[in-house]
Amino acid sequence: MTTRLEKWISFTVVALMIVTACSARADTLLFAGAGITSCATFAEQYRSSPQVVELVYFAWAQGFMAGMNATDVKATGRARDLSSMTTNEQKDYLRSYCDAHPLSEYMYAAWDLYMKLKVAKPSPG
Repeated sequence: MTTRLEKWISFTVVALMIVTACSARADTLLFAGAGITSCATFAEQYRSSPQVVELVYFAWAQGFMAGMNATDVKATGRARDLSSMTTNEQKDYLRSYCDAHPLSEYMYAAWDLYMKLKVAKPSPG
């Protein structure tokens, strides 16, 4: 049975791996974080620690898609329904995209997923 400390250590190690993979290019990017990691690197890291790696990358993808929604709402008054696919369907989609496009950056997997989500009118706020 895995203790909380072991989970925290695993999470920290994976987060450091992602930061290290991303930091070499940070001076020339408009994007940062897990999204600029290649799908091949994501797959390699996923094989070593699936739950932790998916947690980090999927959190990045959700933030990216929420940011895209904010931009789309401002520009067009419309947004994507981030709940039009279940969380598991979204995670499966991202993994499948990366399996099919290992040289692509993870950001493009998130972008492709975002474009597959249903368009919805945002609730008045």
